[in-house]
Amino acid sequence: MKLEQQIQKSILEYLAVKRIWCRRMNTGAVLATHNGKSRMVRYGSPGMADILCSVHPEYTGYPTFLWLEIKAPNGRQSEAQHEFEDEVLAEGHKYFIVYSIEDVEKALQSL
Repeated sequence: MKLEQQIQKSILEYLAVKRIWCRRMNTGAVLATHNGKSRMVRYGSPGMADILCSVHPEYTGYPTFLWLEIKAPNGRQSEAQHEFEDEVLAEGHKYFIVYSIEDVEKALQSL
């Protein structure tokens, strides 16, 4: 398992223990065949963050959408990820680049 995947798995487990609703957001494409016809099926949006959380008002006083972009220690955002960040921030959501559970804890404390 890649380091980024290990970090992501530990963060998802941490959020489950904290009872914070979250979903892993997959992006990509797959070639699908149905009735002899093939087509490319795309899912997610380019640059979409790895995890979406709905943080309960007990943490913030109001419902908050929290996007987490998981990175390995030397990971960097792509241009598409920067654009996605700008898009969700403009909608009033929160967005954090995180490298560890400690970063997630800091993000939750900052809400």
